[in-house]
Amino acid sequence: MSKISLIACVLMAVGAVGQLPSPCITPPQFACRGMEINHVDDVIRRFIIGYDATNKRKVMFEEEREIIPGRQLHEYLILNNDNVAYDFNMKTKECIKSVPRTWRDFGIPPNATFEDEYYIGGPGEEVFAQEWSDRIPFRQREAWLGSFTLNGCYPIHSLIIGPEETPNDTVTMRFYDIVGGIPNPNDFIPPPECLQAKWGVSTIRSYWSRYVEDLAGRVCVDGRWGLGAAPCITPPQFTFRGMEINHVDDAIRRFIIGYDATNRRKVMFEEEREIIPGRQYHEYLVLNNDNVAYDFNMKTKECTKSVPRTWRDFGIPPNATFENEYYIGGPGEEVFAQEWSDRIPFRQRETWLGSFSLNSCYPIHSLIIGPEESPNDTVTMHFYDIVDGIPDPNDFIPPLQSACRLSGESRPCPHTGRGRH
Repeated sequence: MSKISLIACVLMAVGAVGQLPSPCITPPQFACRGMEINHVDDVIRRFIIGYDATNKRKVMFEEEREIIPGRQLHEYLILNNDNVAYDFNMKTKECIKSVPRTWRDFGIPPNATFEDEYYIGGPGEEVFAQEWSDRIPFRQREAWLGSFTLNGCYPIHSLIIGPEETPNDTVTMRFYDIVGGIPNPNDFIPPPECLQAKWGVSTIRSYWSRYVEDLAGRVCVDGRWGLGAAPCITPPQFTFRGMEINHVDDAIRRFIIGYDATNRRKVMFEEEREIIPGRQYHEYLVLNNDNVAYDFNMKTKECTKSVPRTWRDFGIPPNATFENEYYIGGPGEEVFAQEWSDRIPFRQRETWLGSFSLNSCYPIHSLIIGPEESPNDTVTMHFYDIVDGIPDPNDFIPPLQSACRLSGESRPCPHTGRGRH
């Protein structure tokens, strides 16, 4: 049995017999930087955030990454205990106030379901995290999914899934450069322009700067925000666990993946998280150099083959645009990362955005945005538990060629003894 298959079996065994952990408690006050991705239109916005769960208040200062004529930047001050939220336009100095949405912590709900635990980052530079959701096993799928550091319980990323009637109304939030406490309590005082504000409709898109001085030393590395940085080179061969979120229907799938850019091939074993009657699980073997891809149903033992899509590395394109750098995790348990995209500044928005560990250049997460005619056709990929190299090359040996027909002409595919149980 290959190492990939062995990992899958161990995961299922732990989930079956291991004692599940209890939700940790996120610190009630901290400051951070955050990136919000609204999957209705795949708009990406970045913020400096002050969070105070003790007094049910948040302040969010929108970051200006580049000067765009006509672009408006906002400060959002949410004071739930006072039942008021302020939307202050930092360009025009106009302010409106509104009734805030119901307060929601950045922490883990006490009745949350444990989903997973894993290392984020590459070997030697990683942070251990636990993942939780509001899923009710066998009864109800998740509407919230969040990842947190193990010891400090600081948030790493979260996913809020829209209701069934609008499944694409989904928001991803990523948390960076966390500092414990409230560095500047004055940030929660409304701007003077808001004292006479009229009631209106806020421009904030989700429930989710005066720049926090304590944050400056961490995000402004060497005083230059990574200017002139060149893309690092991702190792060409590694194995990992991954979570794929398809934002067409917000389906979440988990895989054990072998990656070999040298020979342009990938193998993906779908993980079985819980036994669901009728649910099918697949192995996908993609061999671009041979211009063939196999889809093996691990339940029915049926196999189809097709022409693969154009090869795409998990690494950074050589002409990528540097976007950001930050710490992922909380104080004392974090990994430093750089963020890159295929955006052309002032000319074209990104269709790919990826975050990578600084030294070893392993992927942490990526976002592939669909074309303009179907902007919701977007996929997020998270990379966990990375192991360097290819533990078992046999995982890339395809099923017997004679047994796999072209897609649509499916027939049984013989088991090869490579962990397809």
